[in-house]
Amino acid sequence: MTDDQAWPAQLERALNERSATKFEVWNFGTPAYVPSQMVVIAEEAIERLRPDLVIFALSNKGTRAFLQDDDLRRHFGGNSANWAYFLTPDVLTWPEELPYETNLALVKASALYRLGVLYQLLDQEERRIVHQPAHEQANVDATHRFLREAVGRTRVMIFVPPSSTREEFGEYYDDNTPLMVLNADDKPAEYRDVHGPAPVMAWYGDRIADWLFAQDWFKIATANEAPTERNE
Repeated sequence: MTDDQAWPAQLERALNERSATKFEVWNFGTPAYVPSQMVVIAEEAIERLRPDLVIFALSNKGTRAFLQDDDLRRHFGGNSANWAYFLTPDVLTWPEELPYETNLALVKASALYRLGVLYQLLDQEERRIVHQPAHEQANVDATHRFLREAVGRTRVMIFVPPSSTREEFGEYYDDNTPLMVLNADDKPAEYRDVHGPAPVMAWYGDRIADWLFAQDWFKIATANEAPTERNE
């Protein structure tokens, strides 16, 4: 799928079809990023672009993700906090005779020790580094902080796509946060895929545009009025 087929581009198309107001929708979506990473991107976008609205789409949970072909060495250089983030006390338990702080220091300092830890983790599938509760709580905390600090700077809404559920992400926001849940229970299975085909993304755009206009957040120009410009 090309960028112009993704749902942000389709939302821009749908908004501009419905109004003489000119809308621009910027897509900062990154596959696999979890909310704590999305917050960093959203905060930078608010600072640089001053958007009228940020659509914070919730679809991933758990441990922070690395992008394909990313050079991991830049994330673990020196005394990087990533060591402690990924190797939590309930993960880094070998050897049991040593306290966690000592194990962590040895992992940072010794490639041979890291190899031993990796072998031990891979040998015990149930202890692989997956979605630890502490990582998920970090996502929740980062999102709540972002929503609080965005007040007065821009409007932020939560968007839950059909690939997720309202219940799944209920702890991420409170009743004061505008929320759109896009339901596709009556649609074919492809409408609930994380990355659906182009026609599904066009449907996303139409439904989100309808929902946004129903909120009466923006002054929408008619065909006889001079167009204005909005950024999302």
